[in-house]
Amino acid sequence: MVALGYRRFRFLVPVRTLGAQEFRSPFLQRLKPLIKIIYRLEGVIELPPEEHDDRSLPEKLRGMLVALHEGEVAAIFPEGQLWKEREPPIGEFAPGVVYLHKKSRAPVVPIAIWLSERRWPRHRCVVEFGEPVRIPEDLDQDTGAAWLRERVLKLYEQAKQKEGK
Repeated sequence: MVALGYRRFRFLVPVRTLGAQEFRSPFLQRLKPLIKIIYRLEGVIELPPEEHDDRSLPEKLRGMLVALHEGEVAAIFPEGQLWKEREPPIGEFAPGVVYLHKKSRAPVVPIAIWLSERRWPRHRCVVEFGEPVRIPEDLDQDTGAAWLRERVLKLYEQAKQKEGK
């Protein structure tokens, strides 16, 4: 969100984000108290702990669904995690984003981020926003997730092409 121009950013604030409660990295484990403070200040909706991962999708996403019903803007990483692989550039989408869309009727704004491999003097980052979409009603959660992923992959390619300009 920081990469957005002020006018766009202002329309999205506050953005409710879905965040993990547990961190695998020892570094992040040490920063957990600070992360919790940032979560509280920023209105992050926390996923249940991984040991309670047997909870259903509606239970896991209840907080996000409430926020959407209240008209708030929600950001979700549809891969279910921060995707770090170069190939494929976008992972398979989890069904959560489709579930939220179908239950809230909120449009989905696909966003793709392309990050250059160049490290010096700094990375180049291109953020591409798609038009708001509605996932076709006749698609189930898995097919709907694949449909949405295809749109994001197209945006990713557009962002990658802009890197040379």
